[in-house]
Amino acid sequence: MTRAGHFRTWAIRLGALLGAIIFVCWATNPSMEAPRATDGDCTTIHVSDNGWHTSLYVPAAAFPRDHPFRKTFAWAEWFHIGWGDEGFFRDGPSIWRGVDAIIPPSPSVVHVIALNRPPMEVFSERSVPVSLSRSGQEQLVDLLTQTLAFDHAGSEILLSDGHYPQVSAFYRASPSYHAFHTCNQWTAGILRKSGVEINAPVSMLSGTVMWQLERSAQTCRPIDPSVE
Repeated sequence: MTRAGHFRTWAIRLGALLGAIIFVCWATNPSMEAPRATDGDCTTIHVSDNGWHTSLYVPAAAFPRDHPFRKTFAWAEWFHIGWGDEGFFRDGPSIWRGVDAIIPPSPSVVHVIALNRPPMEVFSERSVPVSLSRSGQEQLVDLLTQTLAFDHAGSEILLSDGHYPQVSAFYRASPSYHAFHTCNQWTAGILRKSGVEINAPVSMLSGTVMWQLERSAQTCRPIDPSVE
């Protein structure tokens, strides 16, 4: 076979591989389980990126008063919420913890930071506003609750203080962390099911999540409190 023939063969194989990856990412993307935000039916959360990990900034008022986060931090006005591998998240990054997190399915945790003002004013990490419908916000809260693991008595499993003593906490989470379900795919999956136009399977990197959100940024008028 000539050099041109070899090149054509490899080009075809590469194209087929890329096509298969695109198809898998499209086919496995979760369905939207809530309508997208529209004018008059619009609430706003934020998604942050610290360079490798995405988190959600959610107003405390979005959660019911008996929610585990509000029971632990009744004074909070905002929550900074992230999910990830337990060892990597709690003990800090290292090469070994990174490999251990990605290769075998690993225990996971939710990290919550309680704040009395918007996280955008507290943290310097990059963030982008994301619009949700009323039912989309309810869906997001439900999905966050479903991420938590509960004991036999139905209580959340509070593991320890988080990285900010007295204002943060680690909770045991139910899904495992692995190479095909990373922290950023978790963020994107929750957003997708809550009515945000984003592809979760391709969102392994925080930059991919933010790029998609910035491209699909939607501005809308917030819900009028007078119609509540």
